[in-house]
Amino acid sequence: MSFHLRGGEEPNALIVEPERLGATMVLRLPVEALPWRDAELAGARRGRAAEMPAHPLAALRLSLAASQLADRTGIRGAERLWLADGMATLAIADGGRLVVPRLRIGRAATLPASVQLRGARAAQARGSIHVVQLSAGRRVGGLTLVVSRGRDDGPTPTEANGAQRRKLHPALQRFLLPPTAEKGRELSLLLLLRGPAEDLEQLGLRLGGRHTGVVAVRVAAGLLPAIAASPSVLFVEPSRPLGPDQPDAPDASGL
Repeated sequence: MSFHLRGGEEPNALIVEPERLGATMVLRLPVEALPWRDAELAGARRGRAAEMPAHPLAALRLSLAASQLADRTGIRGAERLWLADGMATLAIADGGRLVVPRLRIGRAATLPASVQLRGARAAQARGSIHVVQLSAGRRVGGLTLVVSRGRDDGPTPTEANGAQRRKLHPALQRFLLPPTAEKGRELSLLLLLRGPAEDLEQLGLRLGGRHTGVVAVRVAAGLLPAIAASPSVLFVEPSRPLGPDQPDAPDASGL
């Protein structure tokens, strides 16, 4: 869901609280809106987005863990930050509380933002997302998004499972529901991607900066359902034949 924030009296702050979703939530903001403490990155935001010059981080791809993010921005409550294509994506655990203590947004300027659900359980999520904007310590805006499954809320679990199977080579379909003993088994796969693949990077996949075309990866079998559920993935196949019970031997090519 997309929304806009409007700049008020400094400091402008943002609080986001997912509640009982059962899935990871992400907040997306323009990279220049974050309170970077690095002097070369801290360009004050003035006016609307269309009037802004290119930000130093607009072309950079970067990932920061929670402790690094807190040190460099003061943001608390995020599990991880990803920067790509001029946008910052902040992951928030269910039941967490994200606090952005200072948004770099000028008075009366507008700032686009959005919240999304990610991960294998996103399609079954229920709960709510609370967003509060503060200006000079006072609440000046906010919203609550109620997430529930209805007839128009997307595919049912059965429909979602069918869509995942259509993305998988027949030899991989048995890993959609792998037994516990096989969830940690490593598989060598070829992914056909259409980008931007940020959700795959959040799963820990090493894509080498490639978000389109064919990418070779090694992943645990337990991640295959989430990979197949990703809108960034068009098709998945093994990089070598898989026997029904044979371990996936190391690839001589080093992929």
